[in-house]
Amino acid sequence: MGTYKEIFGKYVQVLASDPAAAVSEGQIWYNSTTGTFKGTVGAGVWASGGALGAAVSQSFTFGTQTAAVSAGGSAGYKSNIEKYNGTSWTAGNTITARKLGGSAGTSTTGLIFTGQKAAMGAPFPTSSNATEEYDGTNWTTTGTYPVPKHGCGSGGTQTAALGAGGYIVPADPGSPTNTSEEYNGSSWAAGGTLNLARLESAAGVVGTQTAGLLVGGRGPPFTGAVEEYNGSSWTSVTAVPQAIRSGGGAGPQIAAVVFGGQISGTPDIQTATFSYDGTSWSAAGNLGTARYSLGGAGTQTVALAIGGATASARQTLTEEYNLAATVKTLTTS
Repeated sequence: MGTYKEIFGKYVQVLASDPAAAVSEGQIWYNSTTGTFKGTVGAGVWASGGALGAAVSQSFTFGTQTAAVSAGGSAGYKSNIEKYNGTSWTAGNTITARKLGGSAGTSTTGLIFTGQKAAMGAPFPTSSNATEEYDGTNWTTTGTYPVPKHGCGSGGTQTAALGAGGYIVPADPGSPTNTSEEYNGSSWAAGGTLNLARLESAAGVVGTQTAGLLVGGRGPPFTGAVEEYNGSSWTSVTAVPQAIRSGGGAGPQIAAVVFGGQISGTPDIQTATFSYDGTSWSAAGNLGTARYSLGGAGTQTVALAIGGATASARQTLTEEYNLAATVKTLTTS
């Protein structure tokens, strides 16, 4: 094994005191006062944010930690939306009532598509192919999705969105799809085929239309499988540490974070957060309250967990995630 100098091209610094964590992330040094090697690592922390006006799960969510939208969702089939400013939620203009669909974009250029809706005169609900664009105030119906479905993963922007997986009801009940679809701002077209058909993925598709990430889901067995999208094809990559469905997620393809979700059986809901660097996954803190079917927004370092359900009830909870740098003592063995 080589020395640190041989591997990284520089010597380990010797310091009498530790530098500030904010300016030393990714570095290591030898503290001559304590006689220990030190380093700075990121540590994720969840804290309570403003409560939603109404308890909700399976809603369409998009935006950032300080400017997010939660639209539709359960219980039943909601049409109301709420907007978050980093402190509190306020009501906004309504959508076509549905839940469990795809979303993308920002709080002023948002997009929602597909979902599950009530079917008039039918014994079971059905899937939707509706697409609606949001300008921060109003919703506008635009190009329909190629096939009605719900439970699909989603990501991207209002003019370049991506949907993947999901299933169709009642035409194909209980059978997940392996298709993905791309939106150009006015219409949808077929995208690449998933390696594993699934629905209710842990992070949906975070990232962009040409650099997406689909994490976990069920097909119907729960899975930890992860796939990356390059704009034309899907590639299987390192699995998330736990088989998981219906969690929240945020961030780009090579710097993503997933949180919460159901890991097996009922209820078996988790608080765990996992961070992805484009190659591997690592534990990154715990939600204050375990829940699934929650929404996600933001980035890997500044994320938002919205609503969701515990084993007993839907929640008004909002939690804010921040990745902070922390100085740690390193072992030499």
